[in-house]
Amino acid sequence: MLADALREAAAAGVRVVAIELGRWQGRPLLAEFDPAAKIIGIDRKVVERLRAAGDGEFANRFVAFAIWHELYHVRYSTRDERAAHEYASARTGVAAALFENVVREFQR
Repeated sequence: MLADALREAAAAGVRVVAIELGRWQGRPLLAEFDPAAKIIGIDRKVVERLRAAGDGEFANRFVAFAIWHELYHVRYSTRDERAAHEYASARTGVAAALFENVVREFQR
C-alpha cells in the first residue's frame, strides 16, 4: 500500500519527505503539500511515535493515507478536505475520522 502511494506520488512528479510540520490554525499538521518545491511533507514525529508504539503497519497506512490525501489536492487543485479524506480512505481502508483521532493522539 505504501509503495503504491509512493509510486503514485513519483508519477505525479512529487517527492515525499518526513519533516516536522508544526501547527496551522491551532491544529497539528499531519501532512502538507508544498507546490513550489513539489514536496509532500509527512510529520516525522507522528510516524516515529507510531513505529515506537510497535504499530509499523498503521504507520505505513498513515503515510499512505497522507500521501493520497495530499495527492488529491494536487491532482484536482481543490482544498476540499472531505473529498481528499474520502479519496485517501478509499485507497487505504482507513476511515478518515479514525485516522485523524489516532494520529492526533500521538501528537500530544
